[in-house]
Amino acid sequence: MSPDEMRARIAELTAEAAALRAFADAADRGEHDDEQRIAAAVARMLPIPEPKRGLFGGIKGKSRQEQEQERIELVRRAQRSTLSLHALNRVTKEIYPEIHELQFRLATL
Repeated sequence: MSPDEMRARIAELTAEAAALRAFADAADRGEHDDEQRIAAAVARMLPIPEPKRGLFGGIKGKSRQEQEQERIELVRRAQRSTLSLHALNRVTKEIYPEIHELQFRLATL
């Protein structure tokens, strides 16, 4: 690979890394939420247990609707984290090592 090709490849990889970091940031903000996958994951969870009764007959804890919303938010956060993790892993484990290798090869020419 010629030095010009190496520089062009470094520029491509740098642009791809920037795009993946932007994707990870967008995923963290919820721009890539897949509501159908979230609903399907929540549906596969164990059923919500009946609320417990307190000492004086009142119901302790959260309502069924609040628990359902917590489950949805939990799945949503997990999905966002997974998308972000996949993008950032590609950057750190594939793109940056190749950039460093090409920079080293350019420096030793």
